[in-house]
Amino acid sequence: MAKQLIVERLREASERTQFLITTHSAVLTDRLKPEELIAFARADDGSSVILTEHIPQPRRHQ
Repeated sequence: MAKQLIVERLREASERTQFLITTHSAVLTDRLKPEELIAFARADDGSSVILTEHIPQPRRHQ
């Protein structure tokens, strides 16, 4: 319940400002809409790349 409240507050704040949130919490990311999530990975050369394919579909927590 608390993480859902965090997501709702972030959505409200995003209407007024732009920000970046990072997390490793699957419980939190599972509550996001696909268009709200950008996934990054480390490339072999050490750079960061945006993953555009093979992003797992969110699981829905009750």
